[in-house]
Amino acid sequence: MIDYHYFLNYYYQLPVVLKWVWITIIVLSIVVFLLIVFLKLLRLKLRRNEKITSEYQDKYEALIVAYLYSDIENEEATEEQKSIIKKIKSSIKDDFKRDIIVAILMRLRNEISGEMADTIQDLYLETGLVNSAKSKLKSDEWYVVSKGIRELTQFHVKEIHTEVEKLVNHKNREVRKQSQLYLINLFGFEGLNFLENLTTPLSEWDQIQLLEILQRFSNQKISDVTKWLASSNDTVVSFALKLVKIYNLYGVKEKLLILFKNHPNKEVKIETIQVLSNLQIVEAKEVIKENFETLSKEEQITFFKAFEDLFDIEDKDFLLQNIQHKIFDIKFISLKILKRLDTPLLLKLPTASSDLEYTKIVKFLQTH
Repeated sequence: MIDYHYFLNYYYQLPVVLKWVWITIIVLSIVVFLLIVFLKLLRLKLRRNEKITSEYQDKYEALIVAYLYSDIENEEATEEQKSIIKKIKSSIKDDFKRDIIVAILMRLRNEISGEMADTIQDLYLETGLVNSAKSKLKSDEWYVVSKGIRELTQFHVKEIHTEVEKLVNHKNREVRKQSQLYLINLFGFEGLNFLENLTTPLSEWDQIQLLEILQRFSNQKISDVTKWLASSNDTVVSFALKLVKIYNLYGVKEKLLILFKNHPNKEVKIETIQVLSNLQIVEAKEVIKENFETLSKEEQITFFKAFEDLFDIEDKDFLLQNIQHKIFDIKFISLKILKRLDTPLLLKLPTASSDLEYTKIVKFLQTH
């Protein structure tokens, strides 16, 4: 028999430091034991949930497949299909079961195309699953709203577009992103109308995703981008410039020139110069030359690089003015273009100069 009095007497006789050591050991031992028990119980729960999930997946997948192949030639729902719809309607009252059913439908819709995909769509609507997705849009939790929008996008539910469009300026970035993807995936270029009311930033990654989706649509009428070029949201202007460049919207050249002259954002002006060059709008060269001295260093470099192949002999005086520019890139490009336009003139240029960079470039171009 354990003599507890002995241990207590032993404990009381210990120094204070050792008493605390023993207390710490006992407390940590209890904590470790409780954690082991908790992890065991959690593991059992997860296994049980996995088993239940697997059983439900098999059950509902069999029901859905039976629905899809039940007299597919008949436009009216068969008795078997009506029975399956009734069972699914009863099951979706439970959130856990509903999520399993939606996941199965999403997977099947991604794997199947044609009339069968339309049948899955009809089943989604017939069972009332769409109503649950719609209700998520009113949630206070951003991840719930985002999940609802993704579901509506996956099942091409268009009639809710007004409610989704209200979320393009949502405080959460993921919700904004999903609402924008919904509009573009379901409505193509027409879905871009949300840009008119967009006050939040449209990141570069978001722009790339939207452009990638738009390029899947063929024979679509491209929207009028002029209203977006005049937007007070710089990221919307940037996106509109990308549309102009990709789809060669030459008809907006006057708007681009106005944008270059008046826009206060340096990055937007740089993008505009690049687009003007891409469209080979020669008139823009004269406008930029007239305003060259007022441009920032980055804008000046962009102009020379972008318009390098559009300079002609009439630009010789402008090039000569910049062959000793303080910016190396401008100096080098000016001399390189001058060689292409008037090699004899380049060969006559003096090599003696206090500008050592200029001297090296001229000597190099004269001998190569």
